[in-house]
Amino acid sequence: MSHSTHLRILEASGLVSLVNVLPEVEYLFRHTLIQEAAYGSLLKSDRQALHRITGSVLEDIYREREEEIAPILAGHFYAASDYERALRYFTISGDKAMEIYAIPEAIEHYKYALDIAKRDRSWQNKINRLFSQLGIAYELNAQYNQALECYRDMESLANENRDEAMRLAGIIARAKVYATPSAVHDADRAQKLSNMALELAEKIGDRTSQARIHWILGLLYARTGKFIDSIVHHEQALALARKLDHKELMAYTLNDVSQPYVSTYQFEKGYQALKEAQSLWRSLGNLPMLVDNLSTLIAYDYFNGEYDPALAKYQEAAALSESIGNLWGQAYCRMYVGDIYFDRGHPEEAIQLMKQCIQLAEEAGFIVPLLQTQAELGYIYAYLGDIERGLATIDKALINRSQEIVGWGAWALAIKARVHAQRNEFEEARKLMQNAEKALQQGDPLGFARIVFQGLYCELALAEKDYPRALEISQLFETEVITDIRLFTPWLYYMRGVTLLETGQHADAHDALTKALEHAENMHSRIIIWQVQAALAELADRQGKSDQSRQHRALAREIINYIAARTGSEELRESFLNRKDVIALRESQ
Repeated sequence: MSHSTHLRILEASGLVSLVNVLPEVEYLFRHTLIQEAAYGSLLKSDRQALHRITGSVLEDIYREREEEIAPILAGHFYAASDYERALRYFTISGDKAMEIYAIPEAIEHYKYALDIAKRDRSWQNKINRLFSQLGIAYELNAQYNQALECYRDMESLANENRDEAMRLAGIIARAKVYATPSAVHDADRAQKLSNMALELAEKIGDRTSQARIHWILGLLYARTGKFIDSIVHHEQALALARKLDHKELMAYTLNDVSQPYVSTYQFEKGYQALKEAQSLWRSLGNLPMLVDNLSTLIAYDYFNGEYDPALAKYQEAAALSESIGNLWGQAYCRMYVGDIYFDRGHPEEAIQLMKQCIQLAEEAGFIVPLLQTQAELGYIYAYLGDIERGLATIDKALINRSQEIVGWGAWALAIKARVHAQRNEFEEARKLMQNAEKALQQGDPLGFARIVFQGLYCELALAEKDYPRALEISQLFETEVITDIRLFTPWLYYMRGVTLLETGQHADAHDALTKALEHAENMHSRIIIWQVQAALAELADRQGKSDQSRQHRALAREIINYIAARTGSEELRESFLNRKDVIALRESQ
């Protein structure tokens, strides 16, 4: 009996149906249960033979397009127990999935490939790469505990086989995960593993691994506030990577040395390092790291008061990170954009972006936004007059977070102190600032946080009307540091001006407030502009210049109304307009 006769019988019995005649005849089972029953009735040897034949036929047909059907081929050859070809196609499938950032699929393919590779010592040369690729896929998918388990398995197998190169790769990979600001961040473990790896790399003469370890140590020292040590290790890593012409490692190192550069006020060096890294990431086609690079440049532009370039980079970074499903990148590129919108007087957009950032960071296991962005969101609520919601939001940031990455916890504590000072709870504010200082000693997140802390101490002294203390602190702003980081320049000049105003030094006060206004207007920083205009109005009053006073107050009221119209809710609009200083300004003539 021929195949066609068998098919007609099956079709007549209702088990299969003809779905295509051209370009070739195609039948389908009428129900998956029928297919499963038919498949289950075959002997194992027959099933394996059919899978091998099917796989071989497909392999021949799609010889020039095997990447397209690699997952199908892998499945057939795995079912056929043809593990050599299954390993090949699972690996191809994993690599292809990684290329298009289908990370969950890549994980499954690599897991199958690794399981096969472990069965035969002849495939030992493939295992190292498969472990590494699987671990990287877990990291990209924010599955950090699974990544660590993968790397530990890698080390265990390396120990069994006395494979020092493979063991070294596993140790380095674990050190990198622990050095990353994620839910599993552990500086002590990262340090210990890095030291162990460096000793082993030097022993076996692996210069590429030595460069990689110096890069990790550079990351670690930057995140614990040891910026000079960080630069030393990053520059060692970069020198080795350049000698080896290892473009990927060069790009990683250039990308990450920017933080210790900016934290030691070497802004131009940091910016140029990022630009070179960006060129390398684009040439390498590494989209997750291109997003990371753009996001770091957004931070540079933000702290330099270059808001428009920052927003342009955000558009590209957001589009790229969303196109590849990179949650970390989606969170990172939003970290400072909300602050820009708020500073420009658009609180509704700021709150929306910050909430998105926090949610994405939670999903990605990215700790820094859960501290910084959430605390800054709390400050926005407090600034708009809803102090209780602001404090609750900041407390949410601090719960179980401040000890994970200490420096960023210091930043959140300082923000909370600022809110308490706004509510005239000065003792609580001072206590929080003391705790923030202690945390800062264990790791300054940005290097220039101490400048901000001086500004906060001045703000606290002004709130307490302790003008001699405020004057003493504000004299520190007369150094060149006040213009090193343009983001803080208007705020620092504003407080300097108010301090001089309250101590009767009107000419100097006018000079400082005029500089504050100039810098704030260049940044379109409405949040500070209206306060500067209000201070200039008060100065004009004390000088008997009523026309100038009315003009400054009118400009301040115009901006207040602008901000109030963009709070996003009637509740926040009312709480903002009910601030005592806002009421006083709106009622003044």
